[in-house]
Amino acid sequence: MPSADPLQALRSLTRTLTSTPESDLPAQIPSIAAALYSQPILEAGIALSSQRQRASEEAAVLLNKFKTRVSALLQSKAAPARWCGVVLAKCAVESSFEALATYGAVWTRLMVPLVARPEPPTTHIMVLRTLTRIFTHLTADRPTLTREIVTPHLPVVFTGLLNLVKTSTEDVDGALLATALEALRDLITAHPVTFRPFSQKVRAGLLMARVDQNVERLCREIYVSLHLCASNSSKRGQAPTASSEGSGKKVNAVAKEWAASISAVIDSAHNALDVVFAPVTEDYDYRNASSRSTSPDADLPEGQPDLLLRLLKSFFILPTPAQPTIPLPKLLDLTSRIFAVTAASQPNSAVETHLREALFFRLPSLHAAALDLLDTVCRRLQSLFLPFVPTLLEQVSFIVDEERWSADVRIAAYTLTTTLLTLAGAGLPGSSADSVHTLLTACSNELLPPPPPRSAPSKTLQKASTKSATAGTSHADFLLSNTKSALFSPPGATAAASALLTAALQQLPPSYLRSDTRVKLERAAILSANRTAVYAAVMAPRPGAKVSLLPHLVGLGVDMHTEALLRPRLPVVWTGPRKATGDDEDEPEAEDDHEDEDGDEDGDESIPDASPPPQTSPAKRVNFPPAPQFQQPQSKRQRLSSSPSTTATGTNTASSTPSAGFLSAGTLFAPPAAAAAVSPEKWDAPAAEAGGVGVLSSPSKVPLKKLVDGAAEASPVKWRETGEDGDGSDGEGEEEGLVVPEIWVGSDSDSDSS
Repeated sequence: MPSADPLQALRSLTRTLTSTPESDLPAQIPSIAAALYSQPILEAGIALSSQRQRASEEAAVLLNKFKTRVSALLQSKAAPARWCGVVLAKCAVESSFEALATYGAVWTRLMVPLVARPEPPTTHIMVLRTLTRIFTHLTADRPTLTREIVTPHLPVVFTGLLNLVKTSTEDVDGALLATALEALRDLITAHPVTFRPFSQKVRAGLLMARVDQNVERLCREIYVSLHLCASNSSKRGQAPTASSEGSGKKVNAVAKEWAASISAVIDSAHNALDVVFAPVTEDYDYRNASSRSTSPDADLPEGQPDLLLRLLKSFFILPTPAQPTIPLPKLLDLTSRIFAVTAASQPNSAVETHLREALFFRLPSLHAAALDLLDTVCRRLQSLFLPFVPTLLEQVSFIVDEERWSADVRIAAYTLTTTLLTLAGAGLPGSSADSVHTLLTACSNELLPPPPPRSAPSKTLQKASTKSATAGTSHADFLLSNTKSALFSPPGATAAASALLTAALQQLPPSYLRSDTRVKLERAAILSANRTAVYAAVMAPRPGAKVSLLPHLVGLGVDMHTEALLRPRLPVVWTGPRKATGDDEDEPEAEDDHEDEDGDEDGDESIPDASPPPQTSPAKRVNFPPAPQFQQPQSKRQRLSSSPSTTATGTNTASSTPSAGFLSAGTLFAPPAAAAAVSPEKWDAPAAEAGGVGVLSSPSKVPLKKLVDGAAEASPVKWRETGEDGDGSDGEGEEEGLVVPEIWVGSDSDSDSS
């Protein structure tokens, strides 16, 4: 039970172990294991036993009882008791390093013989997991523990593992076989030198033991890991070249073994394809190619090129400490040979027809395995794979066009194309992007819903029903004209197509895609509710588009990115042309200084200049919707001044032209022509005739869009600090320094004269 006192918890744990019979002990193991993992019981007990206190003697006695009980369970004659001892030992050494250093050697010596004994599968699985954990993670980078625990027992464990793998293969025990192979893989990776004498035994017939996909994957990973056991005198390693001998550098045996192993697998795959592709006539004679220089591996299975392709994929998945030379030309030569054979290939008249049909039945799986291999290689090599991207796009497009009906080929092609577009993207030339249109069309068709079936004419239905009734095989569903055909949607096809759709809209420039293809992609993104793809389409619209997809993006849900795109909170950066540097630039600065001085005298903060920057041409119009939180309700104290001598900013504007004005959240100022066009009866004519800025008597009722449309020119949003009264002072109940957006609706050139 949980307790803050470690001695009390250790006392309760020991009492439970010693008082419970062996037959009833398995029921107590889950709670004991949870207590050991959640509380530092053993760690605190060992630390307490080393101190000179009164409780140290009791802690030492309790720890001795715990160790003795676990050792007795490991040597028990009952199988459930031995399983309990293995579980307790695993929990103890994983939860406390002091327990591993103190009791690990004793418990390991008792568990190693259990590997070779005929134990139940559950006990064998737990023993293998415990020993693998001790030999790899718990003793890594600890030379003393490695010398005391690992080195004496590792060869015995390797021998027991190989015998267990052979026995499990014959008995077809998938769980035990997978655990043994996983332990063998981890131990080879951690201690390759110790496993070197056993490498030839495990290599022979390793890939023959295939029960399921998990077991096959583990066998492939073990085969790839065997290159770590290589030495300088390895038979598979090539002789050192003259340049390496002359430089005096030590030859990397592991790198040579890796390169030699993958070359041998490639040659074995060519030999398997020689048999599989015999019913057709290939365009190139790969049997006599000069690239096949390495002798194939005799331990690999024959006639299974798909398995060898997955084995090549494992070479690029597992890490290696060496820097090997990758035979990339030979690998691409192998995949090109596989892609060159399709159902339209020229048949070989010397081979029987049923062999040719068997080949065509296996072609989709071969093409899918080759595409998966290239995807793994591309992900591993990254930028080193860029020179081959255009060629691979053409090959993938050709395969999808030939075998569009195969779901495995489509999924593999979508995944590989997504990886290639993410890697190359905008760096692709325009000619290479043309080969993607076939893939993108298939991708959009994958996501779009199927069209409704056409209703059959009534005469045809009557004839069909009459014939069916005559034949005696009528079916009621045949008479339903609105019945939708159930299309098979393979698992993973929609996800792969969505990923390709997003990558195409994000990575490819809009000018690379044809207009019809781009429309299909946008339609598929909207109908499939792919928010990322729609966002990419909004950010990079197609050339000549008159309608934006922004409403559809908002319809899919507003998040932080969409909100920032709709209503940006920061000022718009000025991009219009400016005047050349000269004496005119000093005037705004002088005005700013003057305003700062006035602001200091009044005791208010300085107000930034709300006039637009000088420019030589009218600014471009910007439709910029203000943020909701910036809108302020009008109060009773707010008054709209109609005096021609002052504006809302408090500066003299007697000489300003009436064609300039502001649209503010508190007050709306507009030029006479624009306001009269919008609302003639509400325009203050005396103020306009006096040469000042006209004022709308009820600006809250005038639509902002009409007022902006009626203005002569529009410029980006300006920002100023205003109060409720609109004169730079703070109104009652208003927060000081409130930022209010303003939109300039007049001509910028007119404001220069003010």
